Amino acid sequence: VLDGSQPTPASDVFSLGAVLHEMLLGDRPTGAPRLDQIARNWRPLVRKCLERDPQARFQSGAEVLEALEQLPDRRRRPLPLRVAGLILALLTICVALFYVFSRLPRQQHGISPGAAVIISPIQNSTGDPTLDGISDLVTRQAAQSARVNIWDLANLPAALQRMRRTELDANGWRELALRERAALVVFGSLGRVGDRYTLNLRAESPARTSAASPRAWDHTATCNNRATLLDCVSDAGRWVREVSGESPADIGVEDRTPQDVTTGSWEALELYREANRLYTAGRRLEAIAALEECLRKDPEFALAQSRLGDVLLSLRRDADGFQHQKAAMDAAAHQRLSRREELAIRAQYQLEVGDYRSAEAPLLEWKRRFPYDPMPLFHLSTVYRYLGRYADALKSAQGMQSTGGKPRLVWSAIGHASLFLKDYAQTEVVSQHLREAGEGELADFFLGVGRFLRSDFPAAREAFVRLAHSSNGEYASWGNSVLSAFLAEHSLWGEAANELKAGIAADRQSGESGLAALKITRRAFVEWRLGNLGLARALALEAIGGDTSSEVLLNAGTLLARMNMPLDAAKALDRFNPRLTGPRFDLARLQLRGEIALARRQYDAALKDLEAAARLDAAATPKEYLANALLQMGEKDRARLLLQEILDRPAMVWSYPAAYWPGMLAHIKQVLEQ
Repeated sequence: VLDGSQPTPASDVFSLGAVLHEMLLGDRPTGAPRLDQIARNWRPLVRKCLERDPQARFQSGAEVLEALEQLPDRRRRPLPLRVAGLILALLTICVALFYVFSRLPRQQHGISPGAAVIISPIQNSTGDPTLDGISDLVTRQAAQSARVNIWDLANLPAALQRMRRTELDANGWRELALRERAALVVFGSLGRVGDRYTLNLRAESPARTSAASPRAWDHTATCNNRATLLDCVSDAGRWVREVSGESPADIGVEDRTPQDVTTGSWEALELYREANRLYTAGRRLEAIAALEECLRKDPEFALAQSRLGDVLLSLRRDADGFQHQKAAMDAAAHQRLSRREELAIRAQYQLEVGDYRSAEAPLLEWKRRFPYDPMPLFHLSTVYRYLGRYADALKSAQGMQSTGGKPRLVWSAIGHASLFLKDYAQTEVVSQHLREAGEGELADFFLGVGRFLRSDFPAAREAFVRLAHSSNGEYASWGNSVLSAFLAEHSLWGEAANELKAGIAADRQSGESGLAALKITRRAFVEWRLGNLGLARALALEAIGGDTSSEVLLNAGTLLARMNMPLDAAKALDRFNPRLTGPRFDLARLQLRGEIALARRQYDAALKDLEAAARLDAAATPKEYLANALLQMGEKDRARLLLQEILDRPAMVWSYPAAYWPGMLAHIKQVLEQ
């Protein structure tokens, strides 16, 4: 018990031996027990009670009583009633204490709730590469815990960069655990002899000083053949949770099998691992191919369905992306996920379709069941921002700090909430923290937006240029859109057009056709402002013909409608996928239908659709489309209120500047000044 192990009956037997030692000699058994001074007939019993090895002691109170009745000296007097009664009472108390303590939450290793646990890659020594996924399986089993947070190995590349390493040995993992303030780091190996597999794990509590040695706990699980290897994985996951301090009762509440939380196919699991590796390396198209092959191996692999949906949506491939997201939702209904992942997929699906009110319920449930997980707070902060509850958004974001949230997510959430609250001094602080965490691109974004909204244009431009020239292709693509939006706000339309042309070429070169199509719609708008109507029309039609994401179709169709080309705009409306449902898609259809009606001077129909869109839209998004219609219909007062609301809360545009027309704030100012 003193070294952090769980109390057992053998612990209570030792306590009984200590009491007997004190009763017979008058003092406690400190150091080596003075058994030679105890009456000869009592020595074997007391010695066995006080064995240092728990396995060498009596294993129950019944064994102690039996030994008492079989003391070798038959001439002994019967036990005095006082002594016998005391022994029975002590045994009763020991049994009761064992019953109670065995059911208390296990905090014996001094691990605080919410602490991080790092599971390093388990060495596969079997010679079978399809079993390399053993680490992922053990990690996902352990991640069912509501008490601790399993460190996400997706953070390893950034951590290696901060540590200036390319890989980690055992000491490197210990150093990482210290840097990440992890309570435990787990090492492991999988071996094979004939058909028998052995999974060895070792958990260490990192030494906080150079003079200290890490405390360690070992575990071995064996299985007779490959078919039962998943049983070893399940056992290993439970052990990690136990050694982290979780009680057996709590483990039982969330303890789904590996087949339920991942897949029963080792081949599918290995492909899933490879896909994540490719995605982390920026090779998204190859990651998609690996995930598709993974799902051919196991079509019910819910995590792979969800992951493939995420990747496709990031490339603006809405129809395919949501098809896989829905497949993941169906799998979740059949419990092919852990409870945490089930709630996460439900919430994230609602976020993707723009149903922020419906997303709140699973997020609150996720937060209740897993109170030390920062991710529900991160997503709640997003939900509250869109719903216009900016103070709640900031509170949720700040709450992530006490749950060990990743600095990138914590400070990004705080930064976005601060922008909506117009606390631009706080965005400077956010930028500093992100830069210290090695997130230079995000630091530049918040620095640039904060400086721009405080009219420090040179500093803003410098930050946005750095973002657009990031060595990370994904950040550079995003930065290109942000920089072009900034240039348009200053009527530098020619520079904005050139920036977007470069961004489109870079996206195409990297195979990011969806991102390129979105930039084409933005360039079409810029060319329109430059007076190049023919080029603007050609670019908008090119975007419509090459991409069916709702965002691209809405942007291109709206531009064509405002250029008084309703027939061309109708082509965009016709390409909307009818299978895509939810507020995000219903809103886009209503908005585009209203723009087309407005271009045709069908004002009543236009107002009906655009007002319906505004009711469906999130509170934190600009309703410029409705204001534009009201101005054309002569309802200037209503229009001015909507436009002034955007100017009063510029983060509506500049929290996500790549989502709106370049130069929107400057255009609104011009309209209000007329």
